Amino acid sequence: MRFSSRRLVSLTLYCYLFVVQVLFLPEVTAKCVGLNGACDGTMAFRCCGDLKCELHGAFKGKCKTCIAAGFPCTMNSQCCSRRCSALNCMEF
Repeated sequence: MRFSSRRLVSLTLYCYLFVVQVLFLPEVTAKCVGLNGACDGTMAFRCCGDLKCELHGAFKGKCKTCIAAGFPCTMNSQCCSRRCSALNCMEF
């Protein structure tokens, strides 16, 4: 199998970025944000324990015990109402 130089550079860069992520991800994920702290929905600024990140915009949110109605969710268990529909928490 022959690789073009452009494809080889892309593959090398991809492998390098993968290795860097594997090496440094544990450092980033070891820290977490407490109740009412600023979170962004990523592993870099994740909420501690059972807290959920209630997003108020793109990558802007606060760590809460549960997500209020009208805010984005992915699972029923994240919502205070326990009802996540169409990626939003619903009313009781």
